[in-house]
Amino acid sequence: MHFDDRLATVLRHRAAGERAAKTQFRQLLDLLGNRRAARDESMLAAAWLRLAALGEAIAPE
Repeated sequence: MHFDDRLATVLRHRAAGERAAKTQFRQLLDLLGNRRAARDESMLAAAWLRLAALGEAIAPE
């Protein structure tokens, strides 16, 4: 049996700097774009909230 906990793993860690924030942003974007990433609605909502917060915190390039 395969258990996909990638989204939970990304959400468990806080980005401690701009580079980490950019990495986590890309990870969340990738996982949220994958329909098989999670089925837990509360986990998905938390991921979208974190993605929005990271998007505001990251300086545009």
